[in-house]
This record gives sequence, structure tokens and C-alpha cells, in this order.
Amino acid sequence: MKRIFSAIILLAVIAASFSGCSGQFYKPVESLMKPPSFSGMNEALIDAFKNHAGENAVFSPPSGGDHKSAVVTEDIDSDGREEALIFYSQKNEGDARVSFFDYIDGAWRNIADFGGSGDSVDSVKFVDMDGNGEAEVLVSWKVGTTSGRILSVYVAYSDSFKSTYKEIANESYEIMTCADFDSDGLDEAFIISRTVGASGNQCTGKMLKYNSDSIVVAGNVSLDANVSKYTSIKTEKTDENSPMRVYVDALKGNEQMITEVVYWNKESGELVAPFLDSETMTNSATLRYQPVGCMDINNDGTIDIPVQTIMLPVDTSDFYVDLVAQATFQEIYLTEWMNVSGNKLVTVEYSVINSQNSYMFLLEEHEIGTIYVKSRTENCWVFYAYDEQSKSGSDLFSVLSIPEDEWNEKSYEQYAVLYEGDNIICAYISSAGKAIGIDSLKLSQRVMYLKL
Repeated sequence: MKRIFSAIILLAVIAASFSGCSGQFYKPVESLMKPPSFSGMNEALIDAFKNHAGENAVFSPPSGGDHKSAVVTEDIDSDGREEALIFYSQKNEGDARVSFFDYIDGAWRNIADFGGSGDSVDSVKFVDMDGNGEAEVLVSWKVGTTSGRILSVYVAYSDSFKSTYKEIANESYEIMTCADFDSDGLDEAFIISRTVGASGNQCTGKMLKYNSDSIVVAGNVSLDANVSKYTSIKTEKTDENSPMRVYVDALKGNEQMITEVVYWNKESGELVAPFLDSETMTNSATLRYQPVGCMDINNDGTIDIPVQTIMLPVDTSDFYVDLVAQATFQEIYLTEWMNVSGNKLVTVEYSVINSQNSYMFLLEEHEIGTIYVKSRTENCWVFYAYDEQSKSGSDLFSVLSIPEDEWNEKSYEQYAVLYEGDNIICAYISSAGKAIGIDSLKLSQRVMYLKL
């Protein structure tokens, strides 16, 4: 596999939201009651809310998701007019609440109000789970500072007196996404929940489906219970005939990571986790030793999973001797980026990842087993060729990472710059490397910025 790669920047941005608090650290909590500037109908909405909730109400904006305001307007019932949700809590009370408003006969009116299942709001989604043109309201509540969440699903209904909402589901979970997983034209919710019992933890993936005015668990599957935290969730449907797959990155301890892959098997009518070992009940097929999430590494439109094994070095102990003290040996991992094909993993790219300096260096398939990496320091990696038969090797090039404020062209005049960012990534090419055609342009095309 010989490809020319264009250097690309992969940015993983973690957004932290401090809803309504920025610049107001010294103001009393009552001041948070004031929402962003509203006019017209929205002013009337806020007045209606104040009349309903009283003077002790404090806005409680969602901390995640697409809607970050405590006041969310949406045409939930597809009648061409927006309804409103307002998230709040009562001062000196623990739990957050949600209040539903509709614009009826020229005025905003409260039609439902629910106590939440947590002390703050995580997110809100609007998903038409039954295909009737009216969205169900999925509210995620956060419980304390843990990763635990509780999902409430609210649906509109009319009784003999008025139109209102009712709660039809209350499910604890840790991570969630919504899509049409069983290809029936309707969206479902996929969640992962964790239970702790006398025999140990149990993690379960569940597909939640709307059925006869209720939410039911249409399928579930066991997952690796040895995870410490779920970090991201993605969905992918590569073509019309492929299933909708869920990719969930999960930490095992502080550094190790796996990717759980789950999909709906139409023939068997069940959720499948193809990389869970049924004997050990662990997922080692997608294991890596650095916290690197799955992503589209080669920009071909499909998700790639990084899987790592130790890249065995040549036993040259003198190489690791520092001028002052014996340097600590740093294990280098070969990363295989893999696509899911059926129930198998297929390698599409190879790389080594320097997580300390936020870059990845791509390797070609023919180099695997002949080119290795040894770590002089975390900032200096040496790439060398090794002949297994003759038990000999030769340095080809070294890659250095230099902080931008320490970069001095005179000090590194023998080095070629491969990438410029917070750090300068540069390389020194040996005579042996030049002899086999290695040059700075080729090396620069292999370097990718990777912020972990």
C-alpha cells in the first residue's frame, strides 16, 4: 500500500460549557434568572414562565448537546408554530425541572411541568421515534459529578381537558445516540448502561424503541465491563445494504482504550457486538495502549479503529544511555488503523503515535517488520531499518519535536521542518536514509497532527 498522503490536521476539540456563569462569578444566584435578551413573544414566554414557576426559580441550562440555553423553542408537533421547553430548578431544592409551554389563543401557556431525575440537565434531543410527524422529547439528566445519566422521554398527548405531555421512559445510562438502527424508517435510541453487582460490573448496550405509546428495550447486548469511562460515540452506515453501526470509545484504566462496535442484525433480530470475546467477556480486538479515539484517519468517509501492539526494538542498550543517567525505556506501539468489514477488522493504515508531542507518523505496509522506532527521549524518535537475518540495523532518520518558543534555525540547521504548530516537528535524514530515497518532502507527507 503505497500512497501519498497530504498532511492534514486532526483537531479533537473538547468544549466546556459554563451555562450562564461566565463573567458572573460574584453575582447572586437570583441574577442567573435573567435569560438572554428576549423580545416580542419571547418576553411574553418569560413572563408566563415567571408566573408559573415563581420568584425562586433559577435557570438550569443543558451542559451538553446542541441546545445550550435554558429556554429551548422547537416546533415539536410540526404544526408550523414553536413550542417551548424551559429548564430550571427551585432555589434551595436539589433537582432540575423541565416546563413545557405552548402558544394558545395568543398567549404562552404552561401545559406540563416535570421534576427531573438529576440535579442538572445534560442535554435535550427532539426525535420522531414513532413516525407520526411529532417529535418525542428526550431529556438527559445528570446525577452529581459522575458519568451516570438518566434519560426521560416525553410525548405529547391529549386528554378530555387539554393537550399536555407525559413521561413514558426513565432509563439510566452512560452514553447515548439516536439513529435508525433496525432500518425500519424510524429512529431509535441506543444507550449503554452499567450495573454494579456482587459478581462485578455489567455493561449493556440497549436499543430503545417506541412501541404502543411506550418505550421498550427492543434489543440488548453485553459489552466489556472492564471500562472506566465512555468517551465518545459515533454512528456509521457505509452503504444502503450495510447496517447502522455504533462506535463507542471507552477507557480501560487511565491510558488503555477500546472501541465497542454494535449493530442490529436484521436476520437474527438482535443487537450484535462482534468484537466481544464470549469466553472472557472482554474486547481485546480493538485494544490500544494510548488514549486515541476512532476516526476517519485516511479521509475516505469510513471510521477507522486504532489497534496497537508493541513495536519490538533492537537490543541496543547503549542507545538508551543518557549523559547523566540511564534513560527510561519508552515502549513504542505499532498502530494499525482498521475498518470493520462484516464481523472482522481489516487494516487500512499503519502508524506510530507520539502522544506526548501530539503527532502521528504514517508507515507504509512494506515497511512493517523492517523499519522500527527507538526512543532516545520522548521528543526524539529514531527510525531505523533492521535486517532480522544479519541481526544488524542502520539509522535512517530521526524526528524531533521542539517547542515553538525554543526553535532556533541555527541550532537545528541540519534538520528539515516537517510540520509547524505549537511544536516544530523536524527530521534529520542520515546518509543511509538518503541512499534509499528518503527526503524531507516524503517525510512531511507522513506527519499528521493528532491532539489527544
